Amino acid sequence: MLALLPILFALPACSEGAASWTEESAGRINTVLEEAAEANDGCALVVLVDGEVVYQNGFGGLTPESVIPVVSASKWLAAATIMTLVDDGLLSLDDRVTDLFPALEEPLVLVRHLFSHTSGLPGDASVCTDWMLLGDCAARIAGLRIETMPGKVFEYGELSMQIGGHLAELATAQPWHDLFEERLSGPLGMTNTDYKTFGETPNPVVGGGAQSSALDYARLVQMLLDGGLHEGERFLSEDAVAEILTDQLVDTPIKPETGYGLGCWGYRVDPETNRLLVASSPGAYGFIPWIDTRRNLAGVLAANSSYDAVDPYWMRLVEVLNEAFPIP
Repeated sequence: MLALLPILFALPACSEGAASWTEESAGRINTVLEEAAEANDGCALVVLVDGEVVYQNGFGGLTPESVIPVVSASKWLAAATIMTLVDDGLLSLDDRVTDLFPALEEPLVLVRHLFSHTSGLPGDASVCTDWMLLGDCAARIAGLRIETMPGKVFEYGELSMQIGGHLAELATAQPWHDLFEERLSGPLGMTNTDYKTFGETPNPVVGGGAQSSALDYARLVQMLLDGGLHEGERFLSEDAVAEILTDQLVDTPIKPETGYGLGCWGYRVDPETNRLLVASSPGAYGFIPWIDTRRNLAGVLAANSSYDAVDPYWMRLVEVLNEAFPIP
């Protein structure tokens, strides 16, 4: 399915006079969601265009307010949290990790590698437990063998972000739970978003352990779409948002067909600027947030099933939205 996404998002812009958002468009969305809910024990969708909610609804027991695991959609949350530290000068994406955390001895690993899956560490391995501290988990991961030269191979997974989360703890002298609430979920008003999917653990899965709702998560994607502004106030700098939404794999020889920013996939990338025009951070259970910068559109499809089961319905929803909101 990942191979098909660039094709879907590369559909030509609708011509002038094409269909706009109408009751018919909403009805088509409802039809897709009803089918998706029946196949996946419920789903919900929130869509914003030009900063306004144009659609929100839920079927099969899930609502836009339902709190569910977002799994890998946590990666976008984590990247945005880290960029608040970058804005404040507490970290730099080009810091050498070993200078900040000597347990990792490879001097070529940079902070940006941790959030773009290019650190050279394996993507996943059973080396940590829920009851240990995040710092102890990071130390165990740092002790793993670097499998490839940093920056040269894309290896998707959770491990490198555990180290990144601990770097944030070291920079702020706060546990991840607290700094996440203070720096991201609190200021954005994401009252139903936290790292408690797997319980109150001192070792949260930074890249996969958050829970949220469609409406809550929509606050994050809208902020990114607005270039770092939240309700008219500056939350992230324009440079920070640009880093999140820039393909970090341009100089990575072994990589997927899609681009990847910081914590998010790029399903449509500007070949001249390497900016992610369409970005998403889907979770394994079917929680799929995305933004389309060409349409000034942000959306969150929430489900608690599996990505493979939900993805075909998401693609159908995108087709309807592409027609309803043509590229200007």
